[in-house]
Amino acid sequence: MLQLRMPPLLEERNDVGLCLIFFPSAWLRRTFSFRTFIDQLQSALLASGSCLTVELPPLQAEEDFVHGKAQWAGKTLGLYFEYALGYLQLEAPSREVLQEISSFVASHVQVVEPPPTPKSLRR
Repeated sequence: MLQLRMPPLLEERNDVGLCLIFFPSAWLRRTFSFRTFIDQLQSALLASGSCLTVELPPLQAEEDFVHGKAQWAGKTLGLYFEYALGYLQLEAPSREVLQEISSFVASHVQVVEPPPTPKSLRR
């Protein structure tokens, strides 16, 4: 099950074009592993009859702002994740490709409550 802070978001961004964005982590949560999340995303797609292969640079201590590539249904996608804002995005020139991926993983998504912010803990 893919635990996300909100449902996947399909968005157009000026710098990279169309993106499917996943928010699996809180901001700056260093204990979270995006690489493990990518494994879970691959498993969810595989369970739905689809395969996503991913190329990432070697793991580095304190990695952030990581760019990689993915292959899905014969299409090359950009892949990017960052700890600063706690998101992973898949980038593609075609809205249909990203909508298909979103449809394939929809039954594997669980939206969980965001963690409390320091401000909400104040009395």
